[in-house]
Amino acid sequence: MKLSTLWLKDYVLLRSSIDTLAHKLTMAGIEVEAISKKGSEHCLEMEITPNRPDCLSVTGLAREVAAVFNKKFEPPKIRTIKYPKSKCKVTVEDKNDCGLYMATVIKNVEVKPSPSWITKRLQSVDLKPISNIVDITNFCLMEMGQPMHAFDCDKLIGGNVIVRRAKKGETLVTIDGVLRALDPSMLVIADTQRPVAIAGIMGGKETEVTAQTKNILLECAYFDPILIRRTVRSLGLSSDSSYRFERGVDIQRSANANNRAVKLILNEALGEIAQFNHIGQKTFKTSKPIRVGLDKVSRFLGAPLKAKDCKRILKTLGCQVQVKRKDVFEVIPPSFRKDLNADVDIIEEVARTIGYDQLPMSMPKVRATEIKEDPMVQQREKIRRELMGQGLSETVAFSLINRNVLQSVRYPIDEPLIKIKNPLSLDQEVMRPVMFPSLLSIAANNINKGQKNIRIFEIGKVYRPPAEESEMVSILLAGVLQDGWRIHEREYDLPDIKGILEVLLMSFGNSLELFSPCEPAFTFLQQGASQWIKSGNGKSTVGCWGEVDKDILKTMKIKNTKVFYAEINLRALISQAQQIKKFTPLCDYPGIQRDISLSVNENLKLADIVSCVKTSKPQHLQSIDFVEEYRGEKVESGRKGLTIALSYQSKHETLTDQQVQEVHDQICQQLVNQLDVIIR
Repeated sequence: MKLSTLWLKDYVLLRSSIDTLAHKLTMAGIEVEAISKKGSEHCLEMEITPNRPDCLSVTGLAREVAAVFNKKFEPPKIRTIKYPKSKCKVTVEDKNDCGLYMATVIKNVEVKPSPSWITKRLQSVDLKPISNIVDITNFCLMEMGQPMHAFDCDKLIGGNVIVRRAKKGETLVTIDGVLRALDPSMLVIADTQRPVAIAGIMGGKETEVTAQTKNILLECAYFDPILIRRTVRSLGLSSDSSYRFERGVDIQRSANANNRAVKLILNEALGEIAQFNHIGQKTFKTSKPIRVGLDKVSRFLGAPLKAKDCKRILKTLGCQVQVKRKDVFEVIPPSFRKDLNADVDIIEEVARTIGYDQLPMSMPKVRATEIKEDPMVQQREKIRRELMGQGLSETVAFSLINRNVLQSVRYPIDEPLIKIKNPLSLDQEVMRPVMFPSLLSIAANNINKGQKNIRIFEIGKVYRPPAEESEMVSILLAGVLQDGWRIHEREYDLPDIKGILEVLLMSFGNSLELFSPCEPAFTFLQQGASQWIKSGNGKSTVGCWGEVDKDILKTMKIKNTKVFYAEINLRALISQAQQIKKFTPLCDYPGIQRDISLSVNENLKLADIVSCVKTSKPQHLQSIDFVEEYRGEKVESGRKGLTIALSYQSKHETLTDQQVQEVHDQICQQLVNQLDVIIR
């Protein structure tokens, strides 16, 4: 919004310097972004916040200046016009789209250049003068913030004005000479045969006022802000009028603006009013009164204020102020201040008008208290430190995803999703029910750019209807492990992601179980290479881990690379954690390790072997560890070789070879009897 000192002087007598004016307006919440000089005058360019559409006019800004500088505000004197009883034909199809439409037909006008007092004011805010009729509509737009448009009345077919939605396939050449394709979501002004303007945005070329125009129809209306905003976005077309309609025009002051424009046209273009029509609301309710106590104002601002000063400020800003009892006001906000709804809003108006820099500074009276951090925040940070310590990088992905992405990772189609009513794009149409697509997309992008070693994690939320939000920790490994000179480059495998999970769970002293046999944990994980993560008692599932199915990797254009994924419910992970950790001293007696090499069926899982060993609760057995898996010429077709290490130890004595061998033989025999294994 631009404001020239030339135009400002019409309503406020101000002698302050331009720098003082800019500083005080900025401190009052109307930020001055730039100052330019035009001859002996200046022009200020300001950023107006969306809650202050009243400041998108010269009179609105002049009112603010008057309040800030304690000057008298003199608005333009607008006389009531007596309109003829003859009505022009106006039809508004939907009053929700157009709450007010005033049409004034003025005949025998003389289209000519505007007088200098109008052109100077338009030029002072960088508007180009065109003709007296057009200039007057622009003058009223800038002066009062009310958009208007003048049609050549003789070019309106049938002499009718219809406010309606555009029909499918309709087009309009706007004043700027561009052919615009319209659709039923857009509001237009039409005659009996065609659209003649895009409502609230721009008029049509065929009905614009020219030097040959003799009769005009002046439009002054109120259009639905949301409808205008959507049309602006659809067409990529914005104007000074649409900018104001989008933010909300004061419908209660539209009649005054119409009177102002009509009077100026009669004075500068002659002519006479032939017809008039007013469609929509004519009387309005006053705003709800707000009661404010002077003691509360003083307490909030930290400074004693006089009742007369508060009353003066509020009246200058356009409020009606009544004193109900001593030091208690009842304030009725003006129609153009929809942002004033509570006593704190009124207090803010007083504060910013006085100037925040003028209020006394004082240290807040606070009592020192212990700062307690949210336990969930602490646990998130602990997980971050743990995973980053294992060489993983944190990612942050959008919670909104494309429905097709879920289908590509085989997420069940019949599962309900939380949909966005008005998504900005198809890529953000649903809330993610799982985190896997987000991490897989990041991995695919990095792999396709030549990255070989992908170790990433994310802590974020997933969403399921009706209103379920779960915070998850997800981990993804892909590519090859590169560890410098210590080990040779190799592909990631299941033990790698399993090891990361075990270290994470151990850091929480957790009793979660990674070896629970199950079917594929998720549809996007590979059969036979995925498992649920369950609590120690096996009753509740808190996550899953495994290898990603190769067919899904193909859809993401990931070739010749294994991908491993794990997901754990954060709250379940923390709730399962052992909060009290006890010190366990090292055993005084040495342990003994024995390996078992097995030939097993190709489909037999390590978890089955571990479960079989544990069922008999062998004496002195401390741990079971995987050593290696072997496939080759020495192993029969359909079978594989597995080596596991069993560790034995007693807390009370040094075990003999015979004691260990007896238990070890029992375990071997149990495996042979219960599982299809051969001891090698």
